[in-house]
Amino acid sequence: MNPFSDNYVRQEIGFYGLQPPLQEGRVSLIYATQTGLTPGLFHTEIRNPSTTLRVPAMFLNHATLVFSLTPLHLQGCYLPIQYATGRVLCLGLGMGYFALRAAQKSDVTEVVVVEINPAIIAFFGKHLGHRPETIKIKVVQGDAYAVGTRTTIGVGFDFCLCSIYPILYSNESVRDAPIFSEVYQTSRYHFFGMERLILEAGYHKFLRRSETSHTFRSMVEQWKSLNIRFQPILNETILRDFLRTALTHNLL
Repeated sequence: MNPFSDNYVRQEIGFYGLQPPLQEGRVSLIYATQTGLTPGLFHTEIRNPSTTLRVPAMFLNHATLVFSLTPLHLQGCYLPIQYATGRVLCLGLGMGYFALRAAQKSDVTEVVVVEINPAIIAFFGKHLGHRPETIKIKVVQGDAYAVGTRTTIGVGFDFCLCSIYPILYSNESVRDAPIFSEVYQTSRYHFFGMERLILEAGYHKFLRRSETSHTFRSMVEQWKSLNIRFQPILNETILRDFLRTALTHNLL
């Protein structure tokens, strides 16, 4: 199914299963309304009232967005779900959506999640801990940057998704990529939103299509089927910094 379609959003909301509103300590799950200008991974669309989406969204202290099942977040998880195989590391639990989707795959043997916030872990355990996918999921409270975390969870992962940054396309996400991929010894590393950087690098001719994965190219073809004009938004400095890292640390 096309990850850029509303039917995909509805399907993934159904998979997640929780019905807002829910409250567990400092964590709340509510419905967010997607109407008007709605950002996606590769484009922003304008939604009229007839195409409004109601999606689950998690907040901390009723103010800080943790994660949501908006088109942007679901599109940002689509490629990592395809890449997930073997032993998977997830830095940041969020709503637990990626961990559940990855664990559902037959070729995934274990999903190790590192989450710094105990309230988010408690919410996941209470409301989603009964699901059969959690047999493969191990959630560890810890800081991804801390030396002790590596000791606790071990090293050697076939895939890692890092989703700990408050904003997309940050310098930190590019800076941390070689650090985390080496510290946790990951065969393939991906940070949330990385697809946008790859797409824009290709747009500016910094990157050849053949240098990207077949899975990424297939995703782009699904997006192109919408016939939406692409608007670059990132500066060339962050793209060049990203590519220096990407080409030496198997990010593409």
